[in-house]
Amino acid sequence: MNPLLLAGLALGVPVGLQGAWHSLLGVVALPSSRKSEPRPGIPGATLAILVPAHNEEALLVRTIESLLAAATVDTEIIVIADNCSDATADIAREMGVTVLERFDASERGKNYALDFAIRLLAMRAQPPSIVAVVDADTIVSPNFADEVANAISSEAAALQVHYRAPMSTRTLGRIRRLALALAHWSRPLGASRLGLGTSLKGNGMAFSWEIARGGIGGHGITEDAAFTLSLTAHGIAVRFVPGAWVEGFMAEDYAAARVQDDRWERGRRGLLREAAFTTIRAARRGDFAAATGAAEVATLPLSIALSASMVASLLLLAGGVPVVLALTPAGLVAASVAIGWAAARVSPADLAALGSVPRFVAYKLAVTARGVVARGDHDWVRTSRS
Repeated sequence: MNPLLLAGLALGVPVGLQGAWHSLLGVVALPSSRKSEPRPGIPGATLAILVPAHNEEALLVRTIESLLAAATVDTEIIVIADNCSDATADIAREMGVTVLERFDASERGKNYALDFAIRLLAMRAQPPSIVAVVDADTIVSPNFADEVANAISSEAAALQVHYRAPMSTRTLGRIRRLALALAHWSRPLGASRLGLGTSLKGNGMAFSWEIARGGIGGHGITEDAAFTLSLTAHGIAVRFVPGAWVEGFMAEDYAAARVQDDRWERGRRGLLREAAFTTIRAARRGDFAAATGAAEVATLPLSIALSASMVASLLLLAGGVPVVLALTPAGLVAASVAIGWAAARVSPADLAALGSVPRFVAYKLAVTARGVVARGDHDWVRTSRS
């Protein structure tokens, strides 16, 4: 058989299937969400919001103010000052929230901070019934605590609220908003409407105490992805809760973004094999709701999917495949993007940044290439907040 045709099929089939699946999720997410009436928290539910923080004195005040505004009478805000050398712990104490301090230079990162807090909560006579995680550079919706408490108390063991990027006037910030509109809104919303699960995003996630007490730190430098796979292996689907949101810091210049993206890409890439097998095992036992969360971890980043689909279509054309069929991989991925953005109602201002997408794709490919060459799951590195 023509080697170009074989190469095109090997690349185009998996990328095309991903594009088709994401297109379906986008179609399901297209109808506008009906606004729900505010609901009071479930009586008797106690919520602990964990805020892992490493030298976050610049942004912590607004985070705590946001959490205090959302808190109910049964909410405890716990800041975990992890290996801090600034005023993070002092600021948190002055604002009246619980502070846990941790110093261990050999074990740095969010996963260690979360496990430290869970161990201390487990020692209490009455641990919280629900545990949520919010990053220290984040603001939350006013209904965050109520939505989380209601969802966990009534029907979910693990959940993820809408994790959105802040408004931006900078090109990179707008491109990130476009990317997150797909991964953090359209796809999880479509999956939830089909009764399927999603993946954890690391910020704005919550668990019942029965789940959390076993440890929610995961492993590696992308603890959210690792914990998604752990939940899937135990038959637990992550429910998407679109009625509440968290808005976290996103690097808006390429120098700072490189640190953030390098951590995300290396961590996710290191889990691809495990994610694929976890998805297959869950599907084989008929647990499709949990399987879709693991499948999301195995999803190719959009920049890689777009590039691979175009290469696949070119190879198929060169291999003699009719034009319509050859363009199918690229067409499916492009359709998933267009439908997803329509479902997310992205703003014209963000769409105006599309002219810089080639630069962004080249940058993401370079990040991926560096990670492949470097290999391994390196230490956690904090993204610059400048």
